Amino acid sequence: MAQTKEQAHAWYLKNKERRKVLAEKNKEHVASVKHAYYLKNKAKRKASDRAYYLANRERKTAWQREYYKQNPDKVKAIGRTWRVQHPEQVKMNSREYRETHRDYRAVHNAKRRALKAGCRANVFTGKEWGAMKAAYGYRCVYCQKKKPLTQDHVIPLAKGGLHDKANIVPACQSCNSRKNTREAPSYQPVLFL
Repeated sequence: MAQTKEQAHAWYLKNKERRKVLAEKNKEHVASVKHAYYLKNKAKRKASDRAYYLANRERKTAWQREYYKQNPDKVKAIGRTWRVQHPEQVKMNSREYRETHRDYRAVHNAKRRALKAGCRANVFTGKEWGAMKAAYGYRCVYCQKKKPLTQDHVIPLAKGGLHDKANIVPACQSCNSRKNTREAPSYQPVLFL
């Protein structure tokens, strides 16, 4: 006799406690059956999980945030374990992140150096850095060449300069290194604030 969904659900509810006890007694067997099912239906399961996530993204994200707040140590431990078990994936992810977030990294590293030097560091975002480079035409303020740009402090941090957009200009690495801890040369163009 074939069961209807309602009958199956009623049986499930009626025997919930019994099933819990059986599952607890046979943990290893239950785990091996679940794992075998997962391996057999991996692609189907991934597609199903992805579809569910996309349909419930906001709810899932809110749940994840709440779970992290309640279990920060557990989440960090899981992350550490994953990184140890997948070193090649970690390297690839790190490389990809570095390449796609250059402006953010430049701002973050400059702020870190400023704080380390004991300077007051105002908020200077990656968007502001990108806008500043665009305002200067993606050229070094000193040699006017189009090269990869770094953040140069007009008044060096070592001489009390601040780490904020009023004291930062885009400069190529060679000009920035040549300037070192000296103040900006007098021929520098007017700053765009």
